[in-house]
Amino acid sequence: MHKNSFKILQLCLLILFIPAVPSLADTTVGGRISSDTVWTLSGSPYIVTSSVQVYGTTTTPVTLTIEPGVVVMFASNTGLYIGNGTNQGSLVARGTTTDRITFTRSGATGTWPGLTYYDGTVDATAAVENADIQYTTGISVTSASPVFRNCTVTDLSGYVSLSSANPTLENVAISNNGSYGIYLSSSSPTITGGSLTNTNTSGYGIYGGGSPVISNYSVSIVNSAGKYGLYLSSTTSALSVTNSTIGNGLYIGPTAITPTITGNTFTNLDNSPLHAGANIVGQILNSNTFNGLTAAGRIEVVSEQVKQDALWRKLAAPYWITSGTVAVYKDTVSPATLTIEAGSILKFASGTGLQIGNGTSQGALVARGTVPDRIVFTRSATSGTWGAITFNDGTVDATTAIEYADIQYSSGVTINSASPVFRNTTITDLTGYVSLSSANSLFENVTIANNGPYGFYLSSASPTITGGSLTNSNTTGYGIYGSGSPVISNYNVSIVNSAGKYGIYLSNPASALSITNSTIANGLYLGSTAITPTITGNTFTNLDNSPLHAGANIIAQLLAANTFTGMTAAGRIEVVGEQIKQDALWAKQIAPYWVVSGTVAVYKDTTTTATLTIEPGTIVKFASGAGLQIGNGTSQGALVARGT
Repeated sequence: MHKNSFKILQLCLLILFIPAVPSLADTTVGGRISSDTVWTLSGSPYIVTSSVQVYGTTTTPVTLTIEPGVVVMFASNTGLYIGNGTNQGSLVARGTTTDRITFTRSGATGTWPGLTYYDGTVDATAAVENADIQYTTGISVTSASPVFRNCTVTDLSGYVSLSSANPTLENVAISNNGSYGIYLSSSSPTITGGSLTNTNTSGYGIYGGGSPVISNYSVSIVNSAGKYGLYLSSTTSALSVTNSTIGNGLYIGPTAITPTITGNTFTNLDNSPLHAGANIVGQILNSNTFNGLTAAGRIEVVSEQVKQDALWRKLAAPYWITSGTVAVYKDTVSPATLTIEAGSILKFASGTGLQIGNGTSQGALVARGTVPDRIVFTRSATSGTWGAITFNDGTVDATTAIEYADIQYSSGVTINSASPVFRNTTITDLTGYVSLSSANSLFENVTIANNGPYGFYLSSASPTITGGSLTNSNTTGYGIYGSGSPVISNYNVSIVNSAGKYGIYLSNPASALSITNSTIANGLYLGSTAITPTITGNTFTNLDNSPLHAGANIIAQLLAANTFTGMTAAGRIEVVGEQIKQDALWAKQIAPYWVVSGTVAVYKDTTTTATLTIEPGTIVKFASGAGLQIGNGTSQGALVARGT
């Protein structure tokens, strides 16, 4: 009995001190696999000592199948390559929930090159499921579309690279420390469930060009300025991002697309602002949640045609138009309307602008602020100017309005064959002017301050201007200038007192012209004759430098119904020769009447006399070729010129 016990003890000691040898299950692999192969659990772990290439011929694919529970260990600089040009290959690595497949390094440190899929991959069968991919430099998919399902890709020093590839990533968790998490080049993967975590301080999440379909996904990256959770320099309307959480904003480079982006939460917007085309930025903002957005941030808007109704909501940060012109119009039968919410701020880069309407294609702008929440249109830079707000033919006049708004540092406001409404608005630091061509806009309580050749420039335009003021600080600038018949009331025009520069200069107004109860610096110039405008209750100043200039038929009425200051004997009242067809009194003034051209012809008709009365002490001067005519055939006229 004791003898047997001693033998057992000897056997145990022998086993204990036998040197360790590799498990018989270890399988060393490497090189090309040219026929269907199965890596079995019983052969696990598989030690890859040289890169494995899996492909057959152009007509006969080769498949490497890896059983559940298998561990594949890669030496440094070795990887697994599927397909080869037109030579077909496939990897089928389907683990289970309890028996996951592992791809990892063979050493205690370092990385391996990863899984690479080439053109030639058999997309119909290639799949990695319930697997863990560890310590690789990357996963590369080129012109192939394998499936990854219920996988983890961890301790990735590089990134997942997709080139002309449309793989499926379903419930795949990626953690890496690379320049990108997923890099796209003309690729449109389907990514649903799972997550991406990139710990690189200058790394992106999903980056590149393509139209991925992303749902229920989470992207987390380091909050670094200008680094995005989702950055697509080129994409299409096929892009879809739904019900996902994306750290560090969204960047969509192209315009003229209508992707589906709804139900998501985007974070850290100050460092990585939303960047999208003008046609979709409103929809994106209204259909998603944006966190980490303050007044120090911005919403970057790429100019393009806004061809659908859009609402730009008031947000903590301003809208920032980065380039080009935001053009709002749809077609000839339906307008596109851009509505800007009260309190919103729009900042424009140099050379950018806002256009409403385009020929017969209809567009509208509704920008109604309130007393406490004014809308601001301004520059994005600390100096310089931006383009203009332009209303073209095609503007829907019935709805287009800017109210309780401040337009700053613009090069101009241009209105062509349109009649938008401006109400309770300021237009300040304007380097150009407000230009109206064949336009009849309403300006109600609008304050304009500019430094251009004109304040208003009219071309066959008859706006209604009531309340408010115009101040032009250009030393050679006019106030209201051009052709048309504006209706002006309770308005104040102030310009630099320069010779020949007028507060109101109209080359060819009609009788519809009306100026009432206003203060106009630097005189009044009316180029037309044979008109009977309504001009009463106004004060015109600085008449010596910019003398009153009007037709002989209305000059007396103008002088009697308004106040003219800054007129001395060195000045003059410029009278344009025409028919005087009503009784008129040329009252004595400090300055002389100066008939600058033509003949002043005093007569009415065969039954009624027109009488010109010239007050004692009055001086009337005539330019060369000018004259005075009383009566005309049977048409009766009279001159009463009794001095003392």
